[in-house]
Amino acid sequence: MDYAAVQTVLPDGAGVPTELKLEVAIKTGIPEFHVTGIPPSRARSLSDRVLCALQMHGIRLNHRTLTLNVEGDPDPRLLELLDLPVAVVLLQSMGYFMPALPRDRHVCLGKLSLDGQIRILEAPGRILAAADYLEVSYLVSHFPETIFGIPTGTQPIQLGSLSALFAKHESEYRRTPLFRDRPR
Repeated sequence: MDYAAVQTVLPDGAGVPTELKLEVAIKTGIPEFHVTGIPPSRARSLSDRVLCALQMHGIRLNHRTLTLNVEGDPDPRLLELLDLPVAVVLLQSMGYFMPALPRDRHVCLGKLSLDGQIRILEAPGRILAAADYLEVSYLVSHFPETIFGIPTGTQPIQLGSLSALFAKHESEYRRTPLFRDRPR
């Protein structure tokens, strides 16, 4: 059984920063994706978006059962921002290396489109302020071109798609099954 965990941060409905822990366990079996810790209807839409985005990049479950646990109390209106950290923790648990992520304390946030693009983060100042309050060094997401009121303690790192996680070491990721040519 493979396991990975990541930390992320979301403000709750009142704007209070909440730290969340996302953990994934993978075991051999029927290809399924179970999500615990959030309402079932939200869990289904999150898992569908993330799995579709990963499959667009050639990543398949291949007879694996995935169990994702969301620990913490996320605001249901902001659950779609967990798409990117869920994709990151899934890839880490499957053994993929992501050199674009900083080694220091970082969090990822972002909604994924079905083709693996990361949607532009709305209200990034609020999210960056929450990350700064929790002393996060880097926030990885897709930011608007101009951001006003960036807290000084948290540095934003711009990503436009899932493939950007692997873009720094092109020769290394081409050997993995991640970016094989898709059938047309």
